[in-house]
Amino acid sequence: MSAGVPVLVTGSQIDVIDGGSTGRLLGGTDPNMIAENVIALLEDHSTWSALSKNSKDFSKRFSSENAALITLEALKKAVNRIE
Repeated sequence: MSAGVPVLVTGSQIDVIDGGSTGRLLGGTDPNMIAENVIALLEDHSTWSALSKNSKDFSKRFSSENAALITLEALKKAVNRIE
């Protein structure tokens, strides 16, 4: 996503499509259906461009600094539950 590549997901990573602004939710895992969706997205330049920009923007939320802060907060909560 940080390279501007939209994502196609099959349900397990639905949060990364950010309501459809960064990619598409596929209806299954059939290889032919996935290939058709990839081809359709590659051929639709305006949709690709919009999803690409949104993907880059969305990926900025996941910096190493942000990940460290989220991890630190989770560890603090876990320690507080133990004490």
